[in-house]
Amino acid sequence: LEQLAGVAKDPFRAASPFLAKALPELMGATAHQDRKVAVGAAAVVEAMMHSLSSYAVRVVMPMLVDSLGCNKKPQEKAHALKMMAGLALAHPEQMAWCLVEALPPALALLTDIKKDVKVAAMDACIALGNTSGNR
Repeated sequence: LEQLAGVAKDPFRAASPFLAKALPELMGATAHQDRKVAVGAAAVVEAMMHSLSSYAVRVVMPMLVDSLGCNKKPQEKAHALKMMAGLALAHPEQMAWCLVEALPPALALLTDIKKDVKVAAMDACIALGNTSGNR
């Protein structure tokens, strides 16, 4: 996972299209029982999102929304919400086009049992709402 994180931090973004295909597995690994695996997977996902092209936002959003499902672990949900908030801050124009898919599942998690999921959902909903351009 450390090598993958190094590849994801590539300033030329050459690996982004290939890493995007692995996003569902990486998101699942963020909730792994082994703490080292979970931290490593989270680092790879964060590095990937930071180096992501604005044109790829609409490609990765369905994968992040899938990580918000009711059968997913709370750690995966919280991390997906954090990545959605980060993308909303980094690429607001592109995220505005994804509000229809991203906002309803994020709003549903405002009533989650786990506190960290609730907090991440609130942050994500605020960041997503700020992309609408409606002041």
